[in-house]
This record gives sequence, C-alpha cells and structure tokens, in this order.
Amino acid sequence: MRTSLATAVLLFLATAAPALAQCPPAAAGNTADEIRSNERRIVCLQQQLTVESERRQFGIELDMLNQRLRELQLQRQFDVLPAPVVPRF
Repeated sequence: MRTSLATAVLLFLATAAPALAQCPPAAAGNTADEIRSNERRIVCLQQQLTVESERRQFGIELDMLNQRLRELQLQRQFDVLPAPVVPRF
C-alpha cells in the first residue's frame, strides 16, 4: 500500500516537475497582485500539464500503431508460408 502511494507521488512529481520549472513561483500573501500572480501561475501549470498530457497521448498512440504494424508484418510472414502437408493414412 505504501509503495503504491509512493510510486503514485513520484509519478505525479515527475510529470509536474517540468511544468513547475517553467512557471513562476507561487506568491505568498493575499493582496490583489499576489492573487493575480498565483492565478497566472495556475494557468501556466494547467497549460503545461495539457501539453504534457497530449504528448503522452501521442506517444501511446504511436506505440499502439507500431504494435499493430508489427502484428501485420508477422501475419504477412505467416501468410507467405506454404500450407502444411497433412499425410493421409
């Protein structure tokens, strides 16, 4: 249970780390300027995570297409093989 939670946290941090590095740091406080700054930071984080999600989705689709291509190539190799001769007794 703890290892799966730790794995989930590490996966989240690994995914969010690039977005956190490119967006401005959080501003402490509750003045109007700090709230606007935090709002811009949240929008930046959302945009970065959207880009990362799309990139991962494209990677998954590419992997699926490559797997399908390998399956088709293997099926073509099997189709070329001669039919086995079954002896009659």
